[in-house]
Amino acid sequence: MVRPTTDRVKEALFNIIGPYVSGKRFLDLFAGSGGVGIEALSRGAAYAAFVDIDSRSIVSITQNLERAGFGSEVFNVYKGKVDDILRVMAGQGEKFDYIFMDPPYGHDLIGSTLLGIGKASIVAEGGKVIVEHRRDDSVPSSAGGLLLDSSRRYGDTILSFYGLMAEEQGNEMN
Repeated sequence: MVRPTTDRVKEALFNIIGPYVSGKRFLDLFAGSGGVGIEALSRGAAYAAFVDIDSRSIVSITQNLERAGFGSEVFNVYKGKVDDILRVMAGQGEKFDYIFMDPPYGHDLIGSTLLGIGKASIVAEGGKVIVEHRRDDSVPSSAGGLLLDSSRRYGDTILSFYGLMAEEQGNEMN
């Protein structure tokens, strides 16, 4: 079942990263309807990739991109398990400035997905991984070469921001 990111959380996310998204590459994992990645494109992201395993989500993402008027040169939609698609992206040498993940609640996918992102080496220098999760979900302080920078709470929802461990932590949204 698709559980879209609420408008409040999406607005908060883009209040944080919005000024930095223009010209960047964005990855929307467990994309559902694709709303977060489409918002990134609407704010000037150069490219967005969307990943979901559900066929209905893939249809929804594709229709939403078409309705928003984005040409196929600025996006790609992948159907499959996130771990499998991360391996494909690693093989293609993909790098993303922002990776947003909103895994289904109750499936304990946060740590394993962070490890998969780290193993795939798809985070660009200065890039951020943003995890949307419930406030009672356990999130690791580090995983796969990623270090938790900060967390922001919006009701029962938390946005946790990770950066690459090896980098100096300067401006958190670069």
